[in-house]
Amino acid sequence: LVVVSFLYLLLSVGSDVHPEYLLYNNWGGVIKAAPVMLVALVFHNVVPVIVTQLEGDVKKIRIAILGGSAAPLLMFLAWNTVVLGTISPSEVASDSNQIIDPLSLMTSNSDDLMTVVSIFSQTAIVTSFIGFVLGLMDFFTDLFSIKVGDTKAELPLYFLILLPSLLVAITNPTIFYGALDTAGAFGISILFGLLPAAMAWQQRYNENELVATLPLVPGGKYSLIFIVVVAIGIIINNVLE
Repeated sequence: LVVVSFLYLLLSVGSDVHPEYLLYNNWGGVIKAAPVMLVALVFHNVVPVIVTQLEGDVKKIRIAILGGSAAPLLMFLAWNTVVLGTISPSEVASDSNQIIDPLSLMTSNSDDLMTVVSIFSQTAIVTSFIGFVLGLMDFFTDLFSIKVGDTKAELPLYFLILLPSLLVAITNPTIFYGALDTAGAFGISILFGLLPAAMAWQQRYNENELVATLPLVPGGKYSLIFIVVVAIGIIINNVLE
């Protein structure tokens, strides 16, 4: 349903794309958009589940991660192309303080598009929960030493995972966009940026540590330093704002 509604949106709005609009750039906006980009593309929380289900097969794990991250990346690029190609840069630059909703502009003259956008948005949000539920379920089963497949023991964990976010959404329905920015700037940057780089550095370059696995990402120390610098930069930028 997500893919069908997404393709429908692309085909419906794609004819209105102006290639010259895509030549406009504002690199200063990348820093502000970075936290949301991190949240949108993060998948690290399901890696332990993938490793377990694929029984530690490095080749299969690499294919699963690359293929699983390439598909949403292509969807993001396609959607951004449509959005940026249908809104005139002059319209955006006319008032830098004005918040422009591209969906409202693209669907203002079509009730059908509005319906499809609603379907796509709802299904995309629901499916995004799958990865987080799997990752947190794997975490809590390890934390509480629960055997995989023990339905009675796992059932309370679903409440532990879903109930807090449900209560927050009910008590503060407008928190979504602010939460995205905060989670990307601090939560994702620390949990999936600083900590993994520090752990990899400690394991690889500490003489007293036994290296459990060979590095899967090239670049060695330079890659880890780059990750740390980017994560710290995003955190500092959001603190100063």
